[in-house]
Amino acid sequence: MKRYSFILAIFLTAFVGTVDAQKVAMKTNTLYWLTTTPNIGLEFALADRWTMELEGGYNPWTFNKEDNLKAKHWLVSPEVRYWFCESFHG
Repeated sequence: MKRYSFILAIFLTAFVGTVDAQKVAMKTNTLYWLTTTPNIGLEFALADRWTMELEGGYNPWTFNKEDNLKAKHWLVSPEVRYWFCESFHG
């Protein structure tokens, strides 16, 4: 458990730095966290009205070894989005 927490902390601090809020957005999905699935997503502006997002999540937990109750899975979700006004502004 400590190992996964350490890896998650390293992963999250790797994105510390100067970024332009109009070019990059870092996201997370709260409902995934409620199901014990750590996740993160990054969205980049490609043009004035186009963005691309890549989101990922990983759940390595075994909840009950006796009943073999597991929720192990990984998720990668790419997305391209067209904005009607301007990127990141509705």
